[in-house]
Amino acid sequence: MADAAPQTESPPRKPRRKRRWLLRALVCVVLLLIAFELFCRLYLGLGDPPLIMPDPQIEYLHRPSTSYRRFGHAVAFNAYSMRSPDFAARKSDHNESRVMVLGDSIINGGGHTDQTELATELLRTRLQAEWNRPIVVGNISAGSWGPANLLAYANKYGLFDADFVVIVLGSQDAGDIPSFDLSGTDSPTRKPLLASIEFAQRYAPALLRFFASGRKVDVAPTPTGEQIEESLDALRQLIDLSRSRGAMVAAVLHWERTELTDNMPHASMNDIRRTLEKRDVPIIDMHDRLRDSILAGREPFRDYTHPNAVGQQLMCDAIAEWMNQHRPPPHGSG
Repeated sequence: MADAAPQTESPPRKPRRKRRWLLRALVCVVLLLIAFELFCRLYLGLGDPPLIMPDPQIEYLHRPSTSYRRFGHAVAFNAYSMRSPDFAARKSDHNESRVMVLGDSIINGGGHTDQTELATELLRTRLQAEWNRPIVVGNISAGSWGPANLLAYANKYGLFDADFVVIVLGSQDAGDIPSFDLSGTDSPTRKPLLASIEFAQRYAPALLRFFASGRKVDVAPTPTGEQIEESLDALRQLIDLSRSRGAMVAAVLHWERTELTDNMPHASMNDIRRTLEKRDVPIIDMHDRLRDSILAGREPFRDYTHPNAVGQQLMCDAIAEWMNQHRPPPHGSG
């Protein structure tokens, strides 16, 4: 009987198995990226940020007549790049009272503050109920604006027949002058391709720096004496311009949380205060309101400097109390 033919061994299946595992891994990665994109877009509200545009005089401002949904909050800008409802440039009713509130991210609120929670919107609703007359409140602001940006805006667009001008200031406003370099701003000029790309470019680096530094906040660089004087001079010009247009002027001094806990303002806050006092500008100091709110367990900050909805309400109340001291007479009186 002849010997049986030797059995041939089947070829190894490792390359095929390896391809299957690579395919499965690739599918998992794609699914994870899709899930992260949906998380960033639907839960975090990324992918459609409020956009800014460059301006040769102001440095930058928000794109006019735009609205967004950000972190679950409504964010809108009118035809004059204000975070306010639209209104006519000039008064059409002599009974109407107008308030222009100028500042930076403190009053702007950013995407973390719903339109209805802004101090300016709360102020408009309150004054309309208490004064029983048409009220317009303009929120003239953008993140990282300083007095020079505010002055440039007022020179370009005017003050819209304002009866009252309220300038919101913090320690960092002394020495905050335009650089016209939009790469350093917190708001983009173009919509990102993906929400996950926005997270990777804008928020991931800041989170990494935050945790790598032991959860310490970034400290702004100390301005030079020339920068401080340039900023304070712009503040003086803004005050004088507002008064020349017939508006009553006041200034809100907003304290950072570290200034409250240390019970000591930064040196630049004292520079701003002295400038206001020399111009006889009424000062609406937020120190006691913010401190008392913290002590009462009602946190007014969403980070080390920006007010949350509680802080915005406190600012509204403070401004309204000053304005009620100068309330115009009722209709038809006098």
